[in-house]
Amino acid sequence: MQPAITINRSTSGSGLAALRRLLARAGIQVIVDRHAVALALVSLLALGPMLQAGYFWGAHDARHSVYFLFEFDRVFRDGVLYPRWFPDMTYGYGYPLFNIYGPLAFYIGEFFHLLGFGFVTAVKIVFALAWVLSGLAMYGFVKRVFENRNAAFIAGLLYVFMPYHLIDVYVRAALAESVALVFLPLTLWAFYNTVEAGRAVILRSGATKNLSSRDVEILRSAQNDSHPIRSILFAAFAYAGMVFAHNGIALLFSIVLAAWILFLVLRTRDSKNRFFSKENILGLIRNVLPTIVGGLLGLGLTGIFMLPLILEYRYINVAQWTQNYYSYQDHFVEPFQLFSPAWGFGISNLGPVDGLSFQLGLVPVILAFFSLFVIAKNPNAKRAYILFFLILTIVVVLLMFDFSLPAWRAFGLASVAQFPWRLLTLTTVSLSVVGGSVMLLDAERVSQIADRLSPIAHRESSSNLQPPTSNFQPPTSNFQPPTSSLQLSVSSYQSPVSNLSTLALAALILLGSFSYITAQIILEPKEGPVSLAGLMAFEQSANEMTGTTIYAQEQPRWSPLADNYMAGKRVNTKIDFSTVPEWLFIRVTRDGIRTTGERVDYNAPNGDATIVFNAQRYPGWRAYLTPSRSSEIVRELLIETEPPYGRIKVTLPQGEHGVMLRFQDTPPRTLGTIISGISLLIAIELLAYDLRAKRAFSQKKFTQ
Repeated sequence: MQPAITINRSTSGSGLAALRRLLARAGIQVIVDRHAVALALVSLLALGPMLQAGYFWGAHDARHSVYFLFEFDRVFRDGVLYPRWFPDMTYGYGYPLFNIYGPLAFYIGEFFHLLGFGFVTAVKIVFALAWVLSGLAMYGFVKRVFENRNAAFIAGLLYVFMPYHLIDVYVRAALAESVALVFLPLTLWAFYNTVEAGRAVILRSGATKNLSSRDVEILRSAQNDSHPIRSILFAAFAYAGMVFAHNGIALLFSIVLAAWILFLVLRTRDSKNRFFSKENILGLIRNVLPTIVGGLLGLGLTGIFMLPLILEYRYINVAQWTQNYYSYQDHFVEPFQLFSPAWGFGISNLGPVDGLSFQLGLVPVILAFFSLFVIAKNPNAKRAYILFFLILTIVVVLLMFDFSLPAWRAFGLASVAQFPWRLLTLTTVSLSVVGGSVMLLDAERVSQIADRLSPIAHRESSSNLQPPTSNFQPPTSNFQPPTSSLQLSVSSYQSPVSNLSTLALAALILLGSFSYITAQIILEPKEGPVSLAGLMAFEQSANEMTGTTIYAQEQPRWSPLADNYMAGKRVNTKIDFSTVPEWLFIRVTRDGIRTTGERVDYNAPNGDATIVFNAQRYPGWRAYLTPSRSSEIVRELLIETEPPYGRIKVTLPQGEHGVMLRFQDTPPRTLGTIISGISLLIAIELLAYDLRAKRAFSQKKFTQ
């Protein structure tokens, strides 16, 4: 994929011409895509509630998102470039959150926080960026596949305003999942390019004599989007970004991605040869080489995260997140819920009376129905792509119903989706693509569809139904976007999209979702400002962010550290002095306590002594004996477990010494970091090679 810079065409003059020549010599393609600009501007309508004072604190994971960033910042400022251990979770006992949870959203949030934005504002900025970029990512993917900007515009608009996308932000406040939504269409797009690149290499080699219309299309696009090296890099970084954004969503979507790649590879095979012929098999292998390289490079980039996750996940107490309320068997969706316009801010309950909506969206569903006309007409031979995403939608919807329970048990789907209704993430992607395909029809047919959809969209927009029950308490204020603003925006907007039917359909999509662009705004959370005291109060009131490792026999309900944080006292050590013998003298050193451990001096005149640290045991914690007033390591000390909370217990040898407790990298973390580093160097070298070759070609062409 070529580097792209967007420039307004209204700008003129010799300066712009000179800039374009300079960029051309550097091998940078200048792209002006008015549809993309229009999509980005219209997407801003979804951000209305974020512009209000306060925050949607009552949303499911709203506090998690803010306090995850708060903890990330504390560790990052301590000099840890890849934070894994969050020292203040679980009432100060700590938890290895980013050893098992994708950190990308919080790196972005930390960037804005370091620029001076508060934690809440930084989180809102990440939500906003992810929302706009997700629409642009869908736009780019659909434009690449369907080669139709109007179809891409509608698909991007559907993706932005899909009901579940709105739920993800304003009802669930799922920050990491919202960022992951950017990468789902990007990975589909990237691996589409790798398969095309593989086929293009075969075609250019002359191995295939009789070219099909599909082969001609591949060769035509091979100069840009299907260039092998660019395609490989695009695929690698897109897949790595998805994993770093949300590993659960990445694992779930990898199943879809594998099906997509298989579909593309089979579609590009030489149909003139028998399927199992030697020529066909060798051709398929050559086809998938860029895809395999891109996938492996992407996995390599994630080594710093995925290798420790795979090898150290067994040290996490998973049962507390999969049993009782979290049992997936209690959260299947009833068919009527997929079409009900009811809206709410509550949670998923046992049975069909839920506090939040699981709707697909009437406008996207009806557009999916009209896509059957596109399939029948098969414009530009795009039928197969539409069928793929239509079948994907049907399969995913069926998996949300309780009769699919055997499939959930057989394939362990709960390990990647947690709840059946979370599969709506996949239908958000597939319905957007299918809905956008309607624009492949002629303008007259699309206008007829818009006319039929108009009363339905009006009815859905005017619905103000609430779920029968909800355990969410209404907060202090509520943002409702005025309907008149939508009418003003549509009527006064000078769209660059030439097709009026595209505008009509876009207006109906907005009308169908606009009443759902609302959030339960709270000016100040009941826990008070974002702080350690606020974190402790949230953990206690909600019993959240209280994860445990396998060394804990029971989940803590409070801690002495939490008492100190609530009282505003400075914590200088995590040693539990209630376990320290009277004759053991401990002196807190100048090194003090850090987010990754601490060092203290001690004097044990009467023999060996045992001390307990208020920190959960987990791989990576190591204790060292040091000289008094020195950090020089004498030898490593054995770490044991103090029940019932799995705290760290260390036996100190007799005498006057120091003890240092540190959270350090384990062999899987070190190896994963090395793999990521090597993969990044390979990617940089590939990029440099491609840029050198491209620059040489551009300069040669420029001088001719």
